[in-house]
Amino acid sequence: MTLARQEAIQNGHSHIGTEHLAIALRLHKTPALEKIWGKLPVDPEALRRRIEVAVPPTLGGPTPTGRSGTETWTGTLEVPGLEFDVTRPTLSGAVNKTVRAPRRAERVRVRFTVTAKDAVDGSVPGRCRPRSGNRFKLGKTRVTCAATDKSGNTATAKFIVTVRARR
Repeated sequence: MTLARQEAIQNGHSHIGTEHLAIALRLHKTPALEKIWGKLPVDPEALRRRIEVAVPPTLGGPTPTGRSGTETWTGTLEVPGLEFDVTRPTLSGAVNKTVRAPRRAERVRVRFTVTAKDAVDGSVPGRCRPRSGNRFKLGKTRVTCAATDKSGNTATAKFIVTVRARR
Protein backbone atom coordinates (compact mmCIF):
# COMPACT_ATOMS: atom_id res chain seq x y z
CA MET A 1 0.00 0.00 0.00
CA THR A 2 2.91 2.34 0.66
CA LEU A 3 4.13 2.02 -2.93
CA ALA A 4 0.57 2.51 -4.24
CA ARG A 5 0.16 5.62 -2.08
CA GLN A 6 3.47 7.01 -3.37
CA GLU A 7 2.33 6.41 -6.96
CA ALA A 8 -0.96 8.24 -6.30
CA ILE A 9 0.79 11.23 -4.72
CA GLN A 10 3.45 11.33 -7.45
CA ASN A 11 0.67 11.51 -10.08
CA GLY A 12 -1.32 14.18 -8.21
CA HIS A 13 -4.21 11.83 -7.44
CA SER A 14 -6.30 12.20 -4.30
CA HIS A 15 -7.13 8.49 -4.13
CA ILE A 16 -5.39 5.13 -4.33
CA GLY A 17 -6.94 3.23 -7.21
CA THR A 18 -6.40 -0.09 -8.95
CA GLU A 19 -4.02 1.66 -11.32
CA HIS A 20 -1.73 2.60 -8.42
CA LEU A 21 -1.97 -0.90 -6.97
CA ALA A 22 -1.03 -2.40 -10.35
CA ILE A 23 2.13 -0.28 -10.55
CA ALA A 24 2.98 -1.00 -6.91
CA LEU A 25 2.60 -4.73 -7.43
CA ARG A 26 4.80 -4.52 -10.53
CA LEU A 27 7.51 -2.59 -8.65
CA HIS A 28 7.39 -4.75 -5.49
CA LYS A 29 10.01 -7.47 -5.89
CA THR A 30 9.13 -10.82 -4.30
CA PRO A 31 9.74 -14.28 -5.78
CA ALA A 32 6.00 -15.01 -6.01
CA LEU A 33 5.19 -11.71 -7.76
CA GLU A 34 8.21 -12.00 -10.06
CA LYS A 35 6.96 -15.44 -11.15
CA ILE A 36 3.54 -14.00 -12.01
CA TRP A 37 4.78 -10.80 -13.67
CA GLY A 38 7.49 -12.70 -15.55
CA LYS A 39 4.74 -14.39 -17.56
CA LEU A 40 3.18 -11.07 -18.57
CA PRO A 41 4.67 -8.68 -21.12
CA VAL A 42 4.23 -5.65 -18.85
CA ASP A 43 7.00 -3.09 -18.39
CA PRO A 44 6.42 -0.98 -15.21
CA GLU A 45 7.40 2.26 -16.96
CA ALA A 46 5.11 1.56 -19.92
CA LEU A 47 2.32 0.74 -17.46
CA ARG A 48 2.95 4.01 -15.61
CA ARG A 49 2.86 6.02 -18.87
CA ARG A 50 -0.45 4.41 -19.92
CA ILE A 51 -1.96 5.20 -16.54
CA GLU A 52 -0.76 8.81 -16.67
CA VAL A 53 -2.60 9.21 -19.98
CA ALA A 54 -5.76 7.35 -18.87
CA VAL A 55 -6.01 8.92 -15.40
CA PRO A 56 -5.16 12.63 -15.41
CA PRO A 57 -4.16 14.34 -12.15
CA THR A 58 -7.11 15.18 -9.94
CA LEU A 59 -7.71 17.81 -7.35
CA GLY A 60 -10.49 16.18 -5.29
CA GLY A 61 -8.75 16.92 -2.01
CA PRO A 62 -5.74 18.89 -0.90
CA THR A 63 -2.64 17.92 -2.86
CA PRO A 64 0.89 18.08 -1.45
CA THR A 65 1.00 21.67 -2.76
CA GLY A 66 -2.27 22.59 -0.99
CA ARG A 67 -4.42 22.89 -4.14
CA SER A 68 -7.97 21.50 -4.19
CA GLY A 69 -10.84 21.26 -6.65
CA THR A 70 -13.16 18.76 -8.37
CA GLU A 71 -12.18 15.27 -9.43
CA THR A 72 -13.55 13.89 -12.71
CA TRP A 73 -12.20 11.43 -15.26
CA THR A 74 -13.46 9.02 -17.87
CA GLY A 75 -11.62 6.46 -19.91
CA THR A 76 -10.56 2.85 -20.10
CA LEU A 77 -7.26 1.53 -18.83
CA GLU A 78 -5.96 -1.28 -21.03
CA VAL A 79 -2.71 -3.13 -20.43
CA PRO A 80 -1.75 -5.83 -22.96
CA GLY A 81 -1.60 -9.22 -21.27
CA LEU A 82 -3.37 -8.03 -18.13
CA GLU A 83 -7.09 -8.15 -17.39
CA PHE A 84 -8.51 -5.94 -14.65
CA ASP A 85 -11.39 -7.66 -12.87
CA VAL A 86 -13.43 -5.08 -10.96
CA THR A 87 -16.75 -6.95 -10.86
CA ARG A 88 -17.75 -8.80 -7.73
CA PRO A 89 -19.09 -12.38 -7.87
CA THR A 90 -22.83 -13.13 -7.89
CA LEU A 91 -24.33 -15.07 -4.97
CA SER A 92 -27.29 -17.40 -5.55
CA GLY A 93 -29.48 -19.22 -3.05
CA ALA A 94 -29.37 -16.63 -0.27
CA VAL A 95 -33.13 -16.63 0.30
CA ASN A 96 -35.21 -16.54 3.48
CA LYS A 97 -36.07 -19.99 4.80
CA THR A 98 -38.62 -21.23 7.35
CA VAL A 99 -38.40 -24.66 9.00
CA ARG A 100 -40.49 -26.42 11.65
CA ALA A 101 -38.81 -27.83 14.74
CA PRO A 102 -39.85 -31.24 16.13
CA ARG A 103 -42.01 -31.16 19.30
CA ARG A 104 -40.15 -29.94 22.39
CA ALA A 105 -37.01 -29.25 20.33
CA GLU A 106 -35.20 -25.98 21.10
CA ARG A 107 -32.85 -26.22 18.12
CA VAL A 108 -33.01 -27.78 14.68
CA ARG A 109 -30.35 -28.55 12.06
CA VAL A 110 -30.87 -26.34 9.01
CA ARG A 111 -29.25 -26.94 5.66
CA PHE A 112 -29.08 -24.47 2.78
CA THR A 113 -26.99 -24.00 -0.36
CA VAL A 114 -25.49 -20.67 -1.39
CA THR A 115 -23.24 -20.62 -4.47
CA ALA A 116 -21.03 -17.91 -5.97
CA LYS A 117 -20.06 -17.32 -9.58
CA ASP A 118 -17.64 -14.76 -11.00
CA ALA A 119 -17.54 -13.51 -14.59
CA VAL A 120 -13.76 -14.02 -14.78
CA ASP A 121 -12.96 -16.77 -12.26
CA GLY A 122 -16.11 -18.88 -12.70
CA SER A 123 -17.22 -20.68 -9.56
CA VAL A 124 -15.69 -19.18 -6.40
CA PRO A 125 -15.96 -20.45 -2.83
CA GLY A 126 -18.57 -18.82 -0.64
CA ARG A 127 -18.89 -18.89 3.13
CA CYS A 128 -21.87 -18.31 5.37
CA ARG A 129 -22.14 -17.55 9.09
CA PRO A 130 -23.76 -19.45 10.67
CA ARG A 131 -22.96 -22.32 8.32
CA SER A 132 -25.35 -24.69 6.61
CA GLY A 133 -25.88 -27.74 8.80
CA ASN A 134 -25.63 -25.79 12.07
CA ARG A 135 -28.32 -26.15 14.71
CA PHE A 136 -30.51 -23.05 14.71
CA LYS A 137 -32.54 -22.00 17.75
CA LEU A 138 -36.26 -21.26 17.68
CA GLY A 139 -36.95 -17.83 16.23
CA LYS A 140 -35.20 -15.80 13.55
CA THR A 141 -31.47 -15.96 12.79
CA ARG A 142 -29.72 -13.75 10.26
CA VAL A 143 -27.29 -15.61 7.97
CA THR A 144 -24.54 -13.57 6.28
CA CYS A 145 -22.75 -14.99 3.24
CA ALA A 146 -19.74 -13.69 1.32
CA ALA A 147 -17.59 -14.71 -1.64
CA THR A 148 -14.34 -13.16 -2.86
CA ASP A 149 -12.84 -13.66 -6.32
CA LYS A 150 -9.11 -13.89 -7.12
CA SER A 151 -8.98 -10.12 -7.72
CA GLY A 152 -10.29 -9.35 -4.24
CA ASN A 153 -13.82 -8.32 -5.29
CA THR A 154 -16.26 -9.36 -2.56
CA ALA A 155 -20.00 -9.96 -2.74
CA THR A 156 -22.21 -10.31 0.33
CA ALA A 157 -25.79 -11.43 0.90
CA LYS A 158 -27.99 -11.82 3.97
CA PHE A 159 -31.07 -13.85 4.61
CA ILE A 160 -33.19 -14.97 7.54
CA VAL A 161 -33.71 -18.51 8.77
CA THR A 162 -36.88 -18.80 10.85
CA VAL A 163 -37.33 -21.87 13.06
CA ARG A 164 -40.90 -22.35 14.26
CA ALA A 165 -42.10 -24.66 17.02
CA ARG A 166 -44.57 -27.41 16.13
CA ARG A 167 -48.05 -26.85 17.46
